[in-house]
Amino acid sequence: MSLGKKLKEIYGDRNITVLVKFTESDDDYMSGQAKALFVDMKKIETIRDRNQKFKYQTQMKTNIKLFLKDIFDNIIPSPNLMAFYTAVELDVLISKTIGIEIAFEKEVQIDEKLKKDYITMTSQLRDAITTGLENKLELSEEVLDSWKRSSNYLGKMIMRIFKYNEFMYNHDILVEALEKLDEDYSKKYTLNFENSDFQAEKNVCKEIYYRFFIIQELFEGYKEKLKLLSPEDYAKDIKYLKTTMTKLKKSLELTKVELENKVPVKHKKENKYSKFVGMNLKNWKSMEGMNVN
Repeated sequence: MSLGKKLKEIYGDRNITVLVKFTESDDDYMSGQAKALFVDMKKIETIRDRNQKFKYQTQMKTNIKLFLKDIFDNIIPSPNLMAFYTAVELDVLISKTIGIEIAFEKEVQIDEKLKKDYITMTSQLRDAITTGLENKLELSEEVLDSWKRSSNYLGKMIMRIFKYNEFMYNHDILVEALEKLDEDYSKKYTLNFENSDFQAEKNVCKEIYYRFFIIQELFEGYKEKLKLLSPEDYAKDIKYLKTTMTKLKKSLELTKVELENKVPVKHKKENKYSKFVGMNLKNWKSMEGMNVN
């Protein structure tokens, strides 16, 4: 049995796989500690005394567990991971608002592993995204078709940027970072309307709008790192992302125009004397004194 397989058997396949990844990290502490653990693991395997070897192996398991916990508890999500999650949020939000299929879910069907990872990563997210609308937006065929086309681009774009994500992240820290992003960008990028009719619908449009800028700015701002991760694909991916954002903004602009031109239904106020229509009102004065509310 090779040393690599033996170490996986003793310390766990996942632990060894993660440690190998850490040895390749740009973080000096992370890579240094991971390499030092491997050096010690190899030394332990040279010990001939079985009892002594077992003792050191047990201590090594504890050391690995403590090291991984330390990293996991303090891992900071990368800008790309936050851009990816925001894109998935956007995809789900558009789906629930417009009443169309979640675009990325169609894309991941081609890869079983990717499909499983996606479901794991986004199950809580999909339940958490709400629109505040009683029903989906009522839009013209032209605008609905525009959303369907731009949403398809969004699904493919998410597929493209998926490969840049870290293999390990802390969900709680990620959620906290996303909430802070939402707060900052919703103030920085505001979609303005000319009137206050259909406020709930317009609020959803505002939620969609500022997410465009989170995705684009984070992804572009992280470009040097992304180029290293995928030098052959980065230029094509960033071009596709920009095209997608342009198409989504166009769909939202069409929606904005429709909402601003939409006339709210005004309910006719009931006349308090309408119930007496057709009655003989010869005693009008006495009836005026009645409580007809």
